[in-house]
Amino acid sequence: MRLPEADEADEQITTVVQPDLAVICDPAKLDDRGWRGAPDMIREIISPATAVRDRIQKVALYEKHGVKEYWLVHPSD
Repeated sequence: MRLPEADEADEQITTVVQPDLAVICDPAKLDDRGWRGAPDMIREIISPATAVRDRIQKVALYEKHGVKEYWLVHPSD
């Protein structure tokens, strides 16, 4: 998933993430390289290795880029 800052060209995008699960309702966001822009929903599966990043860094990043729904899944719960 490429998250551009405003109108960045694809080759200038530096924010690239790979969520565990994403729902994209707008097919115009899909292209040969994956998708560009915020999906409608992201789910991340929490593990000890990624917990801090998922709970703090990704929340801020996805909020900044307009992700509408962000769910954290705790496998042990």
